[in-house]
Amino acid sequence: MTAYQISSARSGEEIYKELRDGILSLEYKPGQLLSENAVAARYQVSRSPIRGVFTRLANENLLEIRPQKGSYVTLLDYEYIREIIYIRTMVEQDILTQTIKRVDDNLLGQLTDNLQQQEKLALQGSSADLRSYYHLDTEFHHICFRHLGRETLWQILQESQVHYKRFRMLDIISQQILERLLDEHRTIYAALLNRDIKALTDSLKSHLADGMRRIEMQVMELHPEYFINKNPNK
Repeated sequence: MTAYQISSARSGEEIYKELRDGILSLEYKPGQLLSENAVAARYQVSRSPIRGVFTRLANENLLEIRPQKGSYVTLLDYEYIREIIYIRTMVEQDILTQTIKRVDDNLLGQLTDNLQQQEKLALQGSSADLRSYYHLDTEFHHICFRHLGRETLWQILQESQVHYKRFRMLDIISQQILERLLDEHRTIYAALLNRDIKALTDSLKSHLADGMRRIEMQVMELHPEYFINKNPNK
């Protein structure tokens, strides 16, 4: 039995999901070369399924395939991220305004459990699993969409956030801000608990906009090579 036959359990779908997750979590950095040969060797498969995987990732704007040069993880489009944050702020303000009218014990219980899990990770400091925190952060917002039965809207937003997801991971990884994010989520929770619409919208705007300010002030100076738009304020 050949090595390829031994590894045949690793389907193209599995490889695709691992590479996609690696790109979104910044295991593979923006601008990084991904070699078909190297990936095929890593998974002990032929190049044929890897080509298919690369094509899928390129169709999602996660890879840029340059003929005769190679395949590169796409750079982050800063201006696109700004627009996604604007859209998300507008949509989520409306969702949370609706949610505040339908607060119940089930919703509060889910949010409380999520915050407790965030706190456990935040207390671990630099040893925290940042991927896990990213998923808890995302789920905190998802809970409210699901509570209103707006799962389809949530999925539409997720599918349009290829650059924004990596932006958020870059913010979390570069600056170790778990406690700050936890405090922002607690403020949103308190506003829901108190049925305070103004506090809710103010805290949401701050929560979504603060990451953008941090990127402008710090991360883009440290990693300008990750971005298409290297000087957003010029």
